[in-house]
Amino acid sequence: MKELAKALKISILFQFICWGIFLLIDENNILKRSTRETTTVLVGIILLIGLLVLYFMKVNKYIDKNNLRPLRFNIFLVISWVLLSIIISYIFLTFIEKGYLHVCKQSGWECFLNGIEYALECILMILQASILVLIKSIIRLYKYIKSKKNTNN
Repeated sequence: MKELAKALKISILFQFICWGIFLLIDENNILKRSTRETTTVLVGIILLIGLLVLYFMKVNKYIDKNNLRPLRFNIFLVISWVLLSIIISYIFLTFIEKGYLHVCKQSGWECFLNGIEYALECILMILQASILVLIKSIIRLYKYIKSKKNTNN
């Protein structure tokens, strides 16, 4: 079960980084609210793409270094990532509903998303996990077909 512990550790660390940066941008008072919301969503997308690239660059070394089973590790990583994304966004949306976060006293374009970007970030995080599974499945299928082709020759 060390795969679960390592996957959970990575998920918690990167969720903390993603949501921390997301909150810092969205809750600062330097930019106008509408500019913050747009910037927050864009930075969230960039962070998630960066994490996906980082994953594919470093995961094999991490798995080898820690002597993990790749399939179990990846399954636990995706599941923990999705569950943590849902839990954290639910907490933030509750804080927004109670008025602790994302307090918007104006109307119109100044409060365009009005907290929806937190749910959008969660959806993007789940989409990221889905893309990860899709890419891993395509790679696995490619390797399987390639090995079958080599054994038939």
